[in-house]
Amino acid sequence: MGAAESKLSFKNKVFKLAGNDSEPPIPSNDPYWQMFWNDPENAEDIFNLLTFSDIKTIRDTNKTNFLNLIRIITIKLIEISTSKNFPHYSKNSTKQLLNCIRTLTRLIPFLFEKTELQEDINNIFWNLGYNNIDFKDPFNGNSAISSNATVGSFTTDTNNSSFSNSSTKVNINLPINKSPSSTDVNVGAPSKLVKPLGEQLIHTLVDLLFMNNFTLAESHAKGVEFTIWEIGIGSNGKYENPDPEIDSNRLEVLRLILTLVSQGLYTYPKQIVSTGSRFLTVLVSTIGRLKFLTFICSLLNLVCRSCKADNDNNGMVYTESQYSGNKYVALRRNLVSFALQLLTTMIVYPL
Repeated sequence: MGAAESKLSFKNKVFKLAGNDSEPPIPSNDPYWQMFWNDPENAEDIFNLLTFSDIKTIRDTNKTNFLNLIRIITIKLIEISTSKNFPHYSKNSTKQLLNCIRTLTRLIPFLFEKTELQEDINNIFWNLGYNNIDFKDPFNGNSAISSNATVGSFTTDTNNSSFSNSSTKVNINLPINKSPSSTDVNVGAPSKLVKPLGEQLIHTLVDLLFMNNFTLAESHAKGVEFTIWEIGIGSNGKYENPDPEIDSNRLEVLRLILTLVSQGLYTYPKQIVSTGSRFLTVLVSTIGRLKFLTFICSLLNLVCRSCKADNDNNGMVYTESQYSGNKYVALRRNLVSFALQLLTTMIVYPL
């Protein structure tokens, strides 16, 4: 999507979402949706072409298309990342996943900032009865592996969470209907039903932080491996210089997690304690012990190492000469910054 004509074409297609709300919404099985994970080549394509005014126009003129975009992108993200062969099964799989992550990071704040959409947020992410996932590709609604395929099949937690351990099934062709019980969902309560989509998303993103050949060093192994990122708390060994590509992928995932758990920023201060954040509740209370300890130690070691005065040992500078530019310095600093912000958000959660 490097050519100006391609970018203009993408932007024009995006405005199709802003059709009048009285017009029929774009069907969930329409190939139109594929462009959001296939066309952008980098983060700039998404953040520059999806401007503030464009997103607000789409949200305010055609809520149905806006919500369906978020829903379909979320399901596609889960489908790609929970594939047994990711990131090996397709040359474009990593690109598609990053596009989904970046698009959600771009859209979610506009979903949170409008309080009138709270019931729709509940329906999409927390309505247990609504989330029935059944797809091969999010744009066609067929099953991924079989007619009963599930999403989010990683079962690496070492203890049971307060949610059901069953996989989520979501039929993307279902309309976004009002759920009378969606606002009453208790995120911390045990459930015999399927997991809500919001929980699946958080668990998937945490798993992605420990994905071989994506956020962990290149390896012949596939899937999730709970390895602490850097030596320090919980990990001994020889310090290895950071890899900018690995850091970049970690940054993308951390940015989306932080975006999701920061819903309190759009709430009046006096309501934060009573309202809380369901995404943050899921993150701090339902992640398995092994996974959560690996997650916390990785963030702590990253932040603590960055505080060292020795530039040769604090990880803030990439040693390879081709990675000496300012953008690489900013990459590492942003990674440390997001790690610290996420740690702080989790620590103050009970307050």
